[in-house]
Formats: sequence, structure tokens, C-alpha cells
Amino acid sequence: MVETPVEFFHSVLAFMCSAQTGSLWTILEEDPAIFLHQGPDGRAKLPRISGSLPPEISVPTFVATRFKQLVEQDTECTTCPWQQICQGYFKWPDPAYDCRGIKQLFSIIKTAADEMRQELAYRDQASPGEQRWVFGAEASW
Repeated sequence: MVETPVEFFHSVLAFMCSAQTGSLWTILEEDPAIFLHQGPDGRAKLPRISGSLPPEISVPTFVATRFKQLVEQDTECTTCPWQQICQGYFKWPDPAYDCRGIKQLFSIIKTAADEMRQELAYRDQASPGEQRWVFGAEASW
């Protein structure tokens, strides 16, 4: 049993179970449109890079614009099944980052979410007082 959430895993798991969690940019509080970070000079800065925000970058549209650029550059984001939750998060600031491991992790989390959904559906179909095994433990409804 997990009692304390571990981000970003729990929010991604919730997303895979159809919760509206937003993208990793929001989950990890790095979307500059929502969570403004400032450099030592007091000017806006982007997450995970040093220095202030270049003037050609728009804070309110940064994530969407960046993701659109990644798709236009034909990075692996173009065909990635995890576009909605990721939005190019792992390709910032390096668009050449290889997401193979991240895709495997997301697949594992998706499998866990599917198993949870099946177990909960099975539990919900049980008659009152019927013994069922749910998540490896006997339960009575």
C-alpha cells in the first residue's frame, strides 16, 4: 500500500486512470505560464536552464510552442503515444534526448493503471459478502 504520493509517478498513474492531471510541466510545477521562476536578476527564467528568459520566448505559450517545434522538427514526439502527458517535457532543454527509457516507464505505469482498473471493476461486480482477491489480498464486500 502506498500512503504518500511520489511525484511524478502518482500523477502519471492518475492520468493513466483518466484523471485530468495536466502535463508533466504542470505536475512538476515547471510550466512557466503557471509557475513563474525568476533568475537572480529578477527576470523570468525557464526551468532547468541557467540565465534569464530570451526575449523571443513567450512565457504564456512556452510549453505549447516548444512542443509544436519538436513536432515540426520531426523528433520522436511526433509519433509518441505519451504526447498528452509529456508535451516534450523530457526534451527540454535538449531536443535530441532519447526518450526510450521514459517510454518504457510510461508503458509500465499504463499497465499498472490498466490492472488497477480491471481489479476495481472486478471488485465492483462482486455480490455483498462475496470473497474476492483484490490486489493480492482477500476482500469481502
